[in-house]
Amino acid sequence: MEGTVTDRVVKRLKNPGLLFCRAIAVAVVGAALVSAAPGRAQAPPLKVDFGRDVQPIFKERCYECHGATQQMNGFRLDRRRDALRGGTQSMIGAGDPDTVRLYLRVTGRSGLRMPPPPDTPLTGEQIAILKAWIEQGTEWPGAYSGEAPPPPLDPNAARLAQLLRAGQSQAVAKMVAAEPSMVNVKGPSGSTPLMFAALYSDVATMQLLLDKGADPNTPNAAGATPLMWAVDSVDKVRLLLAHHADPNARSEEGKTSIMAAAQRAGSSDVIKLLVKAGARPAGLQQAMRSNDPAVFKALIEGGADPKSGPALAQLRLFCPPCAGVVEGASTATPTAAAPTPATAVPPPALPALPALPATPASPPAAANAFRYAATPASAAMPVASNTVRAAVERALPLLQKYDVAFVERTGCVSCHNNSVPAMTVAMARRSGYAIDEHIVAQQNTRVGEYLESWRDNTLQALSLGGAQNSFSYILAGLSYSGYRPDFATDAAARFLVGMQQPDGYVVSFTPTPAVARPPIEGSRFSVTALSIRALKDYAPPALKSAYAKAVQRA
Repeated sequence: MEGTVTDRVVKRLKNPGLLFCRAIAVAVVGAALVSAAPGRAQAPPLKVDFGRDVQPIFKERCYECHGATQQMNGFRLDRRRDALRGGTQSMIGAGDPDTVRLYLRVTGRSGLRMPPPPDTPLTGEQIAILKAWIEQGTEWPGAYSGEAPPPPLDPNAARLAQLLRAGQSQAVAKMVAAEPSMVNVKGPSGSTPLMFAALYSDVATMQLLLDKGADPNTPNAAGATPLMWAVDSVDKVRLLLAHHADPNARSEEGKTSIMAAAQRAGSSDVIKLLVKAGARPAGLQQAMRSNDPAVFKALIEGGADPKSGPALAQLRLFCPPCAGVVEGASTATPTAAAPTPATAVPPPALPALPALPATPASPPAAANAFRYAATPASAAMPVASNTVRAAVERALPLLQKYDVAFVERTGCVSCHNNSVPAMTVAMARRSGYAIDEHIVAQQNTRVGEYLESWRDNTLQALSLGGAQNSFSYILAGLSYSGYRPDFATDAAARFLVGMQQPDGYVVSFTPTPAVARPPIEGSRFSVTALSIRALKDYAPPALKSAYAKAVQRA
């Protein structure tokens, strides 16, 4: 090997006593040379630069399926906010690559290798770059975000949005009368007052805004329109259609109003109204999740091709009555006979929950406090090491650290790894145990940001992984931690209401025992019970009465 890199290194080791070191040097340098061979993983730059090293890989190998024109499994990589949020679940995290789905998929270690065959896999050098990028914290500078900078938020628009959320119709009318141009200003997430009215207010307030010149087809930053946010009300949909709202407008995620309606149980009348107005029938995949055969039937009768929807085998797992619609069987959902008034047993009274502090009309976007004041801990008292208290005191710091680590490494909020620990820590605080309040505040902020990143999609019935099961757990965890309601919790609570069945249950995301994941998907009882807790604490101010009825039905 005279003249090679290895030979020159070995020649420097003149001392015969360093034979072992020579062998190590040969092995290390030899391994480096082998790794540089074609098809082998190569060392990435010491400091990965996203624009120079990572984005070119995404452009060359990923954008075709996960770019502006197509987002397979809802995953988009050409925009930072979408990429970091993930598709149905988080794909990008920082720290340990072995916990990051993006890395596991491109290496073929989990699920179908990406890019899928017949495309060639990423090269060893490209995989090494992604691995180092993840280890170094997945830095993604704003210059490469692929996002237009949001316009400055008009304080009057933000104020109007909060008034609509609070149900203060008279104050809204007063603002609009003083300045009619306010009806088309864009507030949070680029949404217009008419959109917030469709979400929170009544038909009369929407009529007022339309009379003052509100445009029913102005989209927000996500491409959603007022009609997409109004699909939980036949009267609101009818009003917007009468003012020439486009029933076929598509959001940036490719969703239409009929798709947004299809996932909501009890929306068959809305779907029929949209079809009558010229909406192209679609949304059978979403309708399966509604678990409502009437919704499925309305779409098919409106012209949706059953072959374009879920396979029969999938329908039988997730919505057996919907399979009956496709097969031409009876669409009646079997229900247990209701008890007669003479034998009916009144439901037990629900325990009272601690009330949240009153929400101000215009709270700061990041303002969140804790409902429960920390109880003075008795940890200073001598405690034997083999007691329950001592065991809990040893476990709590570990639990809180793990709570933090999971979000940092996966970019995802987990029911098991974050929401349940949040409940546990809150119970420990009330029982007098010392906890790290800084971590509680930090995790509250992170979970809130995670929900906010999903808000626009949630309002289009595009949910995060686990759907109603995840939303019910996340809101329950935030509730225990004292997180104040905001626009993001409103969206999650609305999603839960939309999944409530006529019998009062909130159906589980995977209702069939054969594919359920207990305990989170153990039964429709568990998701309904958690949804009750979520809806009691996170009903938007303007909708408290409607949500109280949903809770009572549950």
